[in-house]
Order: sequence, then C-alpha cells, then structure tokens
Amino acid sequence: MEKKKEPHQISAYIPCCNNEDTIKESVRSLFEQSIKPAEVFVIDDGSIDGSAEVVRNLGVEILSNGSNRGRGYSRAKAMERARHEWVLCCDATNSLEPDFLEKAMPYFKDPKVASVSGLLRSSEIRGLTSRWRSRHLFKEDVQPGPAEPCDMLITYGTIMRKQPVMEVGNYDPSLTHTEDNELGLRLYAAGYKIIGAPDPIIRSIAKPKFWKTLERYWRWHAGKAEKLSLRNYLHNIKASIRPMAQADLAKGDWAAALVSLFCPHYCFWKTLFRKF
Repeated sequence: MEKKKEPHQISAYIPCCNNEDTIKESVRSLFEQSIKPAEVFVIDDGSIDGSAEVVRNLGVEILSNGSNRGRGYSRAKAMERARHEWVLCCDATNSLEPDFLEKAMPYFKDPKVASVSGLLRSSEIRGLTSRWRSRHLFKEDVQPGPAEPCDMLITYGTIMRKQPVMEVGNYDPSLTHTEDNELGLRLYAAGYKIIGAPDPIIRSIAKPKFWKTLERYWRWHAGKAEKLSLRNYLHNIKASIRPMAQADLAKGDWAAALVSLFCPHYCFWKTLFRKF
C-alpha cells in the first residue's frame, strides 16, 4: 500500500489545567491522526492534579506556566512556541477523530483561510447535564450547515496558520476566556477567513458536571467585556424560555427545561460576582 504523502508540517498542542482524567486520550488522538503532526506539546496552566505526570509518562514535551495564567496566556505561549506554520489545537477535555486533519487541511487551499474549526460532539449522552449540554452548548439537535467564512473563531479543536495569527498580534494573554473570539474578530478585520467546518469531528470526552457546564455556557456567551445590564438579563431570560426551554419540552425533557430557565439567572449572578 502506498504511503500517504504528508505535505504539511504541523505543530500540535493541548492547553491543560487539571485534566488528568482526559489528557491521555487527548494526546493519543493527536498521534493517531492520519496526517501526523511534526511536533506535539502540552501547555500546563498551573495544574495541581496529576496532569503533568500523565503527560511526562507519555513522553510528550510539557511547558509549564508555573501558575494558572488563563486561556489567553496559554494559547499565546503555544503559538509563539510552535515551530511550524500550521498549528493544531485540541482542548484537554476533547479528542480528535483520526481523520480530523485530513478533512480540515483542504480548506487551506484558499490562502486567505486563517483557521478551520471542527464540529464538537458528545462521546455519549447520558444523564440530565449531558443532555442539556448536547442540546444547548454543542447544538447536536441542529443539522450543521455548510462550511462558510465567519468572524467567530472557536479553538476546542482547530487548525490555524501561524503567520496570520502573529500578524494581527497573537492571542491576548490577559484574557481568561473569549480569547478565541477576540482574536477571530481581529483576523476577520484583517481580511482573513475563519471556517467552521462540519466534517472534521471533535469528541468531548470529559464527564459533564452540572456547575462546570453552566460555567462553560456563561464563558461562551459572556463576551470579552462581560457586560452587565438589565436589558441583557431580560433578553437572556426570554431566550431561556424560547427557544431553549421550548426545545427541551419538545423532547419531553422537563428537567432540562428547568435548567434552561435557571441558566440566565446563573449567568447574571456569575457576572455580577466577577464585577463586584
């Protein structure tokens, strides 16, 4: 059988903070790509569990932040460290399907494409939190559309060109969330294309926990400024009823509907707590 050509030199990294239960599978998914990355390393963001030991036992290079510095700092450090023009990121709570790179790389035939993100899917859906996460975070009930350029960069499973990222100033190291969306807006303003593709698949492998899932929802929607206003609060309450709770009730999922109705109040108090 003829060996596949590997025309792309790819750096791959995983940002990690207290992910000892899933980091091994995340790393393995990078090594099992049909297009092999030329290098793999982990950015450890102040883990206090056994994550670093797991990574060392895998023989993978680990770069430590020394303390918890946040997502923006870790991603900026990874982009600076990456030796190659293409840089693949997989979060430590995810794994990539073996053909992720094989399906993502053809989009870069367009020289203006700066990044290609895949579609996030659950490894399994079991229990209330998992059902709610699947429906309202991963949008698994919604048929994915075609790959089209947008201004929203998502990095839980993404391959990027290093040159455009560095050209616009890299990730903002001061941001603890929304670092990807903020960079995406700068790339878009500079004329680059950001692709959300339906064919490269990412699997969420972490067991969902209720409060962490709500915190994740808040983080995905809070925005860089974490705006706190009565208008936004009322808008989010309205959205929690329709379409969120409405979608839950359409599935006969009363428990999930209660979570949806609670969600805007959690997000409001989370933002309020961080402000004051």
